[in-house]
Amino acid sequence: METRSYRIASEAAMTAFGQAVAQTLGGRDVIGLIGPLGAGKSVFARGLIRCLITDHITDHITGRVTGRDKKPIRAPNLSAGEATPALAAPDSPTPVPVPSPTFTLLETYDTAIGQLSHLDLYRLPLTDGQIAPGDAHQLGLDDAMAGGPVLIEWADRALDLLPPETILMAIAPPNATETHDDTERHITTAAPHAWFARPQTAALLPYQAP
Repeated sequence: METRSYRIASEAAMTAFGQAVAQTLGGRDVIGLIGPLGAGKSVFARGLIRCLITDHITDHITGRVTGRDKKPIRAPNLSAGEATPALAAPDSPTPVPVPSPTFTLLETYDTAIGQLSHLDLYRLPLTDGQIAPGDAHQLGLDDAMAGGPVLIEWADRALDLLPPETILMAIAPPNATETHDDTERHITTAAPHAWFARPQTAALLPYQAP
């Protein structure tokens, strides 16, 4: 596993970062999000999911071969005033809705790389800080990981149940002793070298912390 840090300057940048990460994913990747309430996990998740949903809708409308001709999203230069584009279904005036699975626990989406499962483990009971394997099985975690890409919020509650190649992203505010905007976040990412070596991860470089 390798570890890299990313600096996210705003909520718009968090959305764009989620979009960029979406472009790196394959059909069996698992992303685990870690961080306290309000860290930005759901903002990241919406950016990632909307990107994959929109690509899937575009694939069907244009008739292109899905999953083979995608290009990485170029991260906007927020310091130069570039806006983050709002992703929406073609001919749709509003972004594709992405409900939080806080209460449903699991939401699924058809994408060009398979059925994406979005799980939120916050409301599940814990024993020594971890959810029980039986609860995870009942939720459908095993089936989700066998069926397509998976995005898990509060993944630190199921670390023993995740595959070793899981892409873990810990989201946190900057050090309290430093002066930063309230919306700035730091993301420490631990992932296999093979994931960082994918060409699409070049879209993450503008966010990489020095």
